[in-house]
Amino acid sequence: MLQITRLPTNDDYDKALDRFRRVVRKWLDLSRFPLLDPRSAVKALHQEEKDLGVKAARARACGIKYDTKAGGSIETTSATSKLSILSDSATSQAASIGLQSGVGRNGNFYWRDHPTASGGERGLHVKILGKAGRIHFPTDEKEEDIRHVLKNIRELCK
Repeated sequence: MLQITRLPTNDDYDKALDRFRRVVRKWLDLSRFPLLDPRSAVKALHQEEKDLGVKAARARACGIKYDTKAGGSIETTSATSKLSILSDSATSQAASIGLQSGVGRNGNFYWRDHPTASGGERGLHVKILGKAGRIHFPTDEKEEDIRHVLKNIRELCK
């Protein structure tokens, strides 16, 4: 995993990655590490929450965006971070359409299965930026919690 903690204003992640590649290229061939496509993880987590139920899934989806094959997008968000998009029949229906026929673009999740995270009962907040190929942790978290979530996401990237 390449972790970029915080970028200076007016910088961008691709430029930061290029700088990192230049620094390590003499002793570390980054092409040995395949880039993962996190868009599939957005769909997999949404499907898991649908299949297992809102309380049993490892993550609660508070917002999901799907790109349709025709070039449109479907985006749903819950009323609060404590609720899943599946808690409301309208958002659940819209998200299901995206799940069936779209490509996961972004997901706003709260990881439930790691209670030591700063979110406590609410869970660890993680945003999957599928199209950009990034995972974002909006709050400071312990390294072990970040590694746990990233391991889960990595397993879901197909």
